[in-house]
Amino acid sequence: GMSKHFDYSNGPPADRRNEINTGLGLTCQLKGIGNWRDEIEGGFYKNSHFTNSFYAAYGLCYPINKVLLAGLRNMVATGYPSDSYQTGLVAGPLPTVKLELGSAISLNLSFIPKRNAIVLANLGYRF
Repeated sequence: GMSKHFDYSNGPPADRRNEINTGLGLTCQLKGIGNWRDEIEGGFYKNSHFTNSFYAAYGLCYPINKVLLAGLRNMVATGYPSDSYQTGLVAGPLPTVKLELGSAISLNLSFIPKRNAIVLANLGYRF
């Protein structure tokens, strides 16, 4: 997957250097809760501070139609400077849209709503 910062202010914040963050993860589909689908995910990526981050997430999505699902992913990630976050961890819920492109390919788009909005994109292949 990858993420991209979208900053519409007058110049980049001083603490951010890497605008596109790439990585790799593994997702496991769970049994679901009623009509809701749930999954867990873990992986790593190169964060905005050029540091390796490891993450874990739990996602819960509701099917809107055969292709589109919407919901939340709760995520925690390591590798952030301790002057920005006391623990070096970031965590929180992310609004998510999932597109199922056939039986084997999916695309998750998650959004971190802040001043320099970040969109996380995860392309998945089911095997």
